[in-house]
Amino acid sequence: LDEEKMKEIISNGKGSVILMVSSLWGGCAAEKLLHNGDIILEVEGVSVNDYFTCETLVKDKSSVRVKVLRYGKIHDFEIETVNLDHDTTDRVLLWAGAVLQKLPSAVSHQKGISAEKGGIYISSITGGSPAQKY
Repeated sequence: LDEEKMKEIISNGKGSVILMVSSLWGGCAAEKLLHNGDIILEVEGVSVNDYFTCETLVKDKSSVRVKVLRYGKIHDFEIETVNLDHDTTDRVLLWAGAVLQKLPSAVSHQKGISAEKGGIYISSITGGSPAQKY
């Protein structure tokens, strides 16, 4: 970063707080453009250093402009936003002592698994069952 941008980050009233990408929601546009370790400098042309500001800037928009620092170079992206649904479990299967269900979006997000790829989530295993043994 140039010295002017560094001074802006430091003088923002919150010390030297920055936002860094540490995980991406599987299957969304940001997953293809952003990388873990990217430092988010601006959203919609506004310097950001907290999640609340980011959330406010992207709310109710179909896409946003994001400026990130990656390996010493600044990159500008136009990223489509995605509405996050609240999952409900409407069907489970008990098989050999394992409780199976559709992959919840929160797990998909944490593990970076695309929703289009699908998957099965084992929510519990009964002690002493074949599922526990194998």
